[in-house]
Amino acid sequence: MKILVYVLVLLTSCNALQDTGVKLKNFCYYTNWKTQSSDPDIRFDVEHINPSLCTHLLYAFANINEKELKLYWSQQGDDNGKLGSEAAGRYYEFTELKKRNAGLVTLLSIGGQTAESAGFIQIVQSEENMRQFAKNCIRFLRDRKFDGLDIDWEYPDNFKNKYTQFLEVMQNEFKAESTSEKDKLLLTIAVSGGEEHINKSYNISEIDKHVDYILVMAYDFFGTWSTVAGFTAPLYSRKTNLNFNQAYSQDWAIRRWIDGGAQADKLVLGLTGTALSYTLINSSRHDVGSPVSSTIGANKQLTYYGLCKTVSEKWTKVWDEEQKMVYAYADDQWIGYANATSMQEAVHYAYSQRLAGVMFWSLDIDDFNGAACNEGKYPLVSAIMKAIQKESSIGNENPSVLQTQTVSSFTTKKDNRTRLYFVRNGAENCYSSAVLLAWMCLCILVIANIV
Repeated sequence: MKILVYVLVLLTSCNALQDTGVKLKNFCYYTNWKTQSSDPDIRFDVEHINPSLCTHLLYAFANINEKELKLYWSQQGDDNGKLGSEAAGRYYEFTELKKRNAGLVTLLSIGGQTAESAGFIQIVQSEENMRQFAKNCIRFLRDRKFDGLDIDWEYPDNFKNKYTQFLEVMQNEFKAESTSEKDKLLLTIAVSGGEEHINKSYNISEIDKHVDYILVMAYDFFGTWSTVAGFTAPLYSRKTNLNFNQAYSQDWAIRRWIDGGAQADKLVLGLTGTALSYTLINSSRHDVGSPVSSTIGANKQLTYYGLCKTVSEKWTKVWDEEQKMVYAYADDQWIGYANATSMQEAVHYAYSQRLAGVMFWSLDIDDFNGAACNEGKYPLVSAIMKAIQKESSIGNENPSVLQTQTVSSFTTKKDNRTRLYFVRNGAENCYSSAVLLAWMCLCILVIANIV
């Protein structure tokens, strides 16, 4: 009894316990539509990929043959049909990157923002169609040495229940095909971080049962359509200005998915290097939320290297502490963007929330040549990977470093697993029962030796 009292006091008065050994994953999308550009600053092909910067590489995108329920290439040179040879095309070159990073996982992604839903709709018309498509996918992926499939249906909306069934069938077929001699193909999905599509498209708690990872596209909260200046992917909502939609943040999106029934350790926080350029209506007002022009062409998206080429010394740069983003302005021009520090903040957030990892859209948006930003090659993706390594080393080598906030309360939630949620300064952090049990056993042994 005396020992138990000591343990309870220790748990409620010490700093929050952190489980160690967590290694976040870094999912990176490669896009295949800039391979033919004559501009060396824009042209991006498999040869430009640094496979050491990502744990998972996703090839975007393959198409769906809705008549035959099969996958097929979307860009000339993706797949030349010569399996097992160097002339097989970019799919072959892509999966061969695993020879340069033994732990690399490669996935083929289907769908995307510009893809029509017709292929998906045809697949979900019947369970037979779903099974046939799954079997065809397995052959296609195995032949080309992919490790899994990423489904980016934007968006299921009216096919919400069919979408859930589709994922269940896909996962069941993937499990049935795997053997002790080969790993199961991974099944991941890219999903919306926006309130409207989340409500319309996803049975979250059911989806969670049938996929390996859920990549939350927590960006595009603001865009060229916006009437005020804002960030495409702010980490936190803008609490100081309640005129801003509080659902416009990565934190809100992740919490919405968790509240809906997704397990945190399946969620992947989506990041992007896209910058937003606006023309201000009043050049003397340049803070976040300033009115911007609605004239066609006045506002645009920029790549990170495009941003670096645009923002010169005459621009004023401001770090926005509230949303962990940067904005720059000169005259009537305003650009909001994420820099390396923004990426580090996002990784720390993912680690603190015990997410599976982060995702970056997309490699070609970063300064992959290192020619524009004077920050080396891949400054954003490199910052992500360095932050992942830092967070992992802190957890593994010196867990006490993470113990910076005291526990104000703790509670339990039912989410398919036994967990304890510590509330620290208003933010919940969940820990598995196994981790807590290990800590308690250690505490008991130490106290027993003392008393």
